[in-house]
Amino acid sequence: MSDEYKSGLKCLNGYALFIEIFLRENEELKRSMMAKVNLEDEPAKVLKQMMELNYSVMNDNPILKEWYNKALFNKLEKEFFEHGGIEGIQEMMNSGMLELIRNWKSKGKIRTDLEDGMILALFNSIPYIDIHRDEIGVSFFPQLLDYMVEFIMQGLTDMQR
Repeated sequence: MSDEYKSGLKCLNGYALFIEIFLRENEELKRSMMAKVNLEDEPAKVLKQMMELNYSVMNDNPILKEWYNKALFNKLEKEFFEHGGIEGIQEMMNSGMLELIRNWKSKGKIRTDLEDGMILALFNSIPYIDIHRDEIGVSFFPQLLDYMVEFIMQGLTDMQR
């Protein structure tokens, strides 16, 4: 557990237990997804399957579902950011995806001219869009997320750049 994470966790008082449970549940979700998805498939297929599994489990798990509670999420993010803990949380949540990105790059499955962090940011932007579905227009969901994944993956697999 990183010092940034510990520092951020201490500052949250009543939220510390929630974050601890959330992280355990999220880690279990990641392990489950990695076991269910064939990581050797084409990146677009892998990402789509992972998004579908993630969405399904997040909706069925009351702890993970709270991540989509905008008021709670904004408060947690603000508190962690102010106390330096957000970096530790992000590192823990993104480690598996960074490995996958590097693997795809090494096999020539996605563009290598973009930094790993930029590709990760593209992937991480998708759940934020879902969090803001009310402002965007609920009638466009879930098709909007499908298109976002499709367009991101088309851009990442376009090797002519």
